[in-house]
Amino acid sequence: MKVQLGVFQEQEQIELSLEAKGIIPRNIMVAGPFPTRLQAFEWMDFIEKRTGQGKLMRHAVGLMNRHPWYGLIFELNPTAMVRKTMPGDLGLC
Repeated sequence: MKVQLGVFQEQEQIELSLEAKGIIPRNIMVAGPFPTRLQAFEWMDFIEKRTGQGKLMRHAVGLMNRHPWYGLIFELNPTAMVRKTMPGDLGLC
């Protein structure tokens, strides 16, 4: 399974962002809270090194306000990825 990372301030935002990308996460683990975005990104660096899988796909969504940040690590099931088509999209990639 492919592991991906993310940081967010509001859980609904990260869920919508992943859904818009056609990503369906599984085995989700949330870490935090982190007082700053920088600390959340440092957490992603730490986890990336600990997995030993090299560079991981990262996602970040936040309002850049004073609310705490949270980390997200999840497995990506390649068979569960669905590409959303937008109006006028010919489906070519």
